[in-house]
Amino acid sequence: MKTSLVILLLLLSVNFTFAQEKVYQISFSSHLAAETGRADSAGLVLAARKIKNQLLAEGYLLANIDQLDFAADTLRAQIYVGERYRWAALGVSNIPEEMLSKAGYRQRDFDGVTFSGRAFNRLVSKLLGLAANNGYPFANLQLQHVSIRGTHLKAILRYEPGPVINYDTLAIAPAGLIKREFLENYLHLRPGTPFQLPQVENIANAINRLPYCRLVDSTRLKFANNLCAISLQVAPVKANKIDALLGFLPNQTNDNGLLLTGYVNLHLQNLFRSGKELSFVWRQFKQESQKLYFLYRHPNLLRSPVGLQVNFNLLKQDSSFLNTDFTLAGFYQQKKTEVAFTAVFKSSRALAITRDSLAVPEFADFTLRQLGARVTYSGLGNTINPRQGAKGYVEVKVGGKKIKPDPRVAEAVYDSINLAPAQMEVTVGGEVNQRLTGPLVAHIDASYGQVLNNDQLFTNDLLRLGGVNSLRGFNELDIFVSTYLLARLEARIIMNMNSRVFVFYDQAFTWNNVGNSRDTPFGFGAGMVLDTGAGELQLVYALGVSAQQSLSLSQSKIHIGYVARF
Repeated sequence: MKTSLVILLLLLSVNFTFAQEKVYQISFSSHLAAETGRADSAGLVLAARKIKNQLLAEGYLLANIDQLDFAADTLRAQIYVGERYRWAALGVSNIPEEMLSKAGYRQRDFDGVTFSGRAFNRLVSKLLGLAANNGYPFANLQLQHVSIRGTHLKAILRYEPGPVINYDTLAIAPAGLIKREFLENYLHLRPGTPFQLPQVENIANAINRLPYCRLVDSTRLKFANNLCAISLQVAPVKANKIDALLGFLPNQTNDNGLLLTGYVNLHLQNLFRSGKELSFVWRQFKQESQKLYFLYRHPNLLRSPVGLQVNFNLLKQDSSFLNTDFTLAGFYQQKKTEVAFTAVFKSSRALAITRDSLAVPEFADFTLRQLGARVTYSGLGNTINPRQGAKGYVEVKVGGKKIKPDPRVAEAVYDSINLAPAQMEVTVGGEVNQRLTGPLVAHIDASYGQVLNNDQLFTNDLLRLGGVNSLRGFNELDIFVSTYLLARLEARIIMNMNSRVFVFYDQAFTWNNVGNSRDTPFGFGAGMVLDTGAGELQLVYALGVSAQQSLSLSQSKIHIGYVARF
């Protein structure tokens, strides 16, 4: 037993001796200064190879590791550097002028300049990339007629395109999940079009961005008869959902009661197995206040990359006003980016009775016609619980408004108002997700919005904040603003693809030009989203505070919701 213990200790001692770091020195057969450091023998070899590769990339084409000595106390390496080579000339053969121009090749850049492995490799990579992106994935480049005189290098770079490759019909399994024509248009893999390597490399991310299916196996490519056949194995994901959210908050009209708020949301995706969407939302966010929202999205209209989207929004604010908003949008989606052009038709009708007939009314009857553009980017692989990635959007809408005078207001009041002003609305937003360690993820999203009209804004023109989807801790759509900046920070623990627990802090900066007020409301709290198999259980507790309130006068909200997926 003692003998075995002694042997074990000796083995551990030997292993430790070989693993410990020693002083090393790397010297060169030139004017280069020696390098020193601490590493074991394996570390010395890696350091020497790194320096050799760096010398080769800088034009020392004869650089080599001549000697390695592993002494007891000091490790030594001797590197032969040699002469630094220069290009005498680099000509090209059989390379189309368009490719050379896009790759940035100019013959004078290689006349008498120091050889750079990085610059040469960059040129080769760009040329091969251009070929693979235009139907020639098997193109190759060769250095021919290489000659060396002294330290000057001369060669010709010859291009062989190989066979032209076009896409064959896309094969999808199982066949009944999604229409082949839709997926070919969505992935830009239409039969007969040239092979493009970035499109093939983006297949997995593009499919996983679709909420109703996911890729379960690697993409399979088969080349034959100048065609590339692509096979995909996909699995369905329950993406259609119907959910309800209940909120309990103090009833401001009844000090001893609670006000029940909430919404019902129906969202259908991949209608007719062709990626179409239909959404319907009803919200009861205040007594006598409701919101109805309808959306229909039709991608790949007539098998083109262009799509169509229709939105209808109806908002009744207690007995104050009624807004209707109809938006028609045409969009074009390319990889992670979508560009849309919109036409907006909005009307508003004041319901409140004007108290002062000699003052500009708070609410007004008007119609608004606007044209706009929206650019959206999404780099999120998982839109529910992303661990990494970002997304963002910017939208601008400009148009003219026609104000209808209220007969209950004196005509002289409207003499100082432009009844047909121009009006613009700008919204910008995005989010960033960063994995910190293990399941801990930092989530940050921010948004900015502003409605601009130098002549006259009314309360029923304003943007709205508040609620579980914007500024948590406040009543749904309870804050009227002409300009806002909202930042939301969350620390999330991701449990699985659809479950997480989190703590959050929301901070807003708001301006209301109609009421001539500004505020800095904030909310904080915690919540969780739990996957139940058939859906998701949502629970959020939030405390909201504005600058006009003390913490003791703040309002709290409890959100309880369940999303059923099918």
